[in-house]
Amino acid sequence: GGLAQVAQGVLPPLLARRRGASAASQVMSGLASIAGQDWSIFLGFRGGRGVTHSVGFLLALAPASLAGLSICGLTGVALRQIPLAMIAGLALSPVLAARSGRPPSAVAGCAALAALALAKRIEANGRPSPDGQRRWLTFAYRALFDRDVLDRKAWLAPQPLASAAEGSARD
Repeated sequence: GGLAQVAQGVLPPLLARRRGASAASQVMSGLASIAGQDWSIFLGFRGGRGVTHSVGFLLALAPASLAGLSICGLTGVALRQIPLAMIAGLALSPVLAARSGRPPSAVAGCAALAALALAKRIEANGRPSPDGQRRWLTFAYRALFDRDVLDRKAWLAPQPLASAAEGSARD
């Protein structure tokens, strides 16, 4: 599970480094791995959130940023605001990479990583906005909280299934 996904994020940059590739190529290989997980061609350009792949990416290319992301994640657990904390940690990652002396390509890679995470949240595998809600508000909730509505309990509440009659009428 999780360790395999971390490995999928860490191995491309490490293998590129081992083969003598430039720092920029190492970053691009890691970002390609994350984008491939987020928008898999095998799943119709749908996929996961890429968080564990991102952990591997940061482990290989910007360990200080991974430490920052971990602190943000633990703070999110304590405050029960994990999605907000994780996007904040990813947004902070280029700053931490720069302050820790990582090469400019790693700093840019951390910025691109945050942009990929934000794009994936907002896109939400093509899910439409809830009925009656303005699209910009849905995008804001997705960007900050990784859900379509502000109320967490409403988001987690089970949704009624459409009846068989409604389903056959739509076919």
